[in-house]
Amino acid sequence: MLSKQMDKKLKVLFFIFVFIQGFFYLFLIPPWQSPDECRHFGYGILVDKDKKMKPNLDKKLVESMDAFHAWEYQSLARPHPLPNRLSAVPFYGISIARVSRQAPLYYLLNSFIIKKLKINGILNQFYVVRSISFLFYILSVYFTYLSARILFKDDFLYCLATVSFVAFLPQFLIISTSVNSVNLAVLLETIFIYLMILSIHKGKNLLIVLFGPIVIALGFFNHQAALFMIPPFLVLLLIYFINSMKNKREFLKICIILLIIVLIFLALYLVANHLFPSLSKNVARESSIKPRIAEINLFIKYLSNTSSLSVFLDGFFMSFWYFSGWMRFGYLPDIYSVLKLISFLSFLGLFKYLFFTLSRKNYKTSVDLSSFLILIAAGLPLLLGTIIFKFPNAITTQGRYIFPAICALAILFVLGLKEIVPKKFENWVPLFVIVGFIVLNIYTIFNSLIRVFYYFTNA
Repeated sequence: MLSKQMDKKLKVLFFIFVFIQGFFYLFLIPPWQSPDECRHFGYGILVDKDKKMKPNLDKKLVESMDAFHAWEYQSLARPHPLPNRLSAVPFYGISIARVSRQAPLYYLLNSFIIKKLKINGILNQFYVVRSISFLFYILSVYFTYLSARILFKDDFLYCLATVSFVAFLPQFLIISTSVNSVNLAVLLETIFIYLMILSIHKGKNLLIVLFGPIVIALGFFNHQAALFMIPPFLVLLLIYFINSMKNKREFLKICIILLIIVLIFLALYLVANHLFPSLSKNVARESSIKPRIAEINLFIKYLSNTSSLSVFLDGFFMSFWYFSGWMRFGYLPDIYSVLKLISFLSFLGLFKYLFFTLSRKNYKTSVDLSSFLILIAAGLPLLLGTIIFKFPNAITTQGRYIFPAICALAILFVLGLKEIVPKKFENWVPLFVIVGFIVLNIYTIFNSLIRVFYYFTNA
């Protein structure tokens, strides 16, 4: 156990290091080389402006992509002459209009900041928007720390180990310092997980009642991943309901809380529908449950094709850890094998935790069962939903799609490793995780990213 003074100094140094390496990533990846950056950026600029500007913006984007060697990184021939429309660009050829079907909270925020700061020049605007994503990343790391501090209150190093998963995961860093609406979704869900954990441990029921629906509503007006904020919220309400049955007064209290939540959701919907009628239609289309049911049926139909599923899951796993340059540049197979082994051990540890927690009355756990169930409800549906959504229509799907639940995944990952190792080695687990992620991050920067993007080895 470290002293409180040592904890404070270590925490300050840790977050300074997180900030520096995150800021480094902000400029490390060349413009337009993170997934869909050109389209996310383009829509963010156009969202509150005259659509007559689109042809001119398309041309500027294509010229900027040419200036930053977009085709060389993909081993593609530069088109001659350069197209004037983004939709006509080889490999990148999906129009901004396709992105515009998404709920635009992230884009409205970016556009508002650029307008208020009076930023001119496409490259200046681009790095301002990346900086906004970087700010979301720092806040996501901090709220993960707040959640971990509540759950691992007896061990400061386990708290930092959890934060390391979020702060130093290479693929998450690449996405978090790029122009992508998922970065705001990550922050909103990370805040939401913290509010639920705080509510359970501190009895702040009113806090989650007031702010929970607001955070979910903001999520729906930003990204379809907000649909997966509902399962952990329902688990939390179920926990409230079960605990309230101990006496009539508590039962009445929880019923009133549920009624207030329903009324808040209804009020938010009515206000949003009145102020942003077209936005509400986009949200409904992006987050509809009916298409998800059809996807589940299709997934079950093709589940028997185990060989295709195995290839699909391999690609999904690799792209969660690191698969840069539009899914072209990854690690050596041996590195992925080590990561699979560690992840599998963590998975076994979670099963051990659940089995012993349910079967042994005196089993001492570092994470209470209620919080564990909320974390599972935050991570598992999003994980399964991402896989079901893409399989079997795509060869693989990107692991970045489950980043909105990265706070929950980080806590579960560290908890699993804590549970699986013998007690005498338990104190070494957080050091292993912290050092391991830092080394993996440094290896990724110098062996992968710099080699690919600055020496054109395409390795």
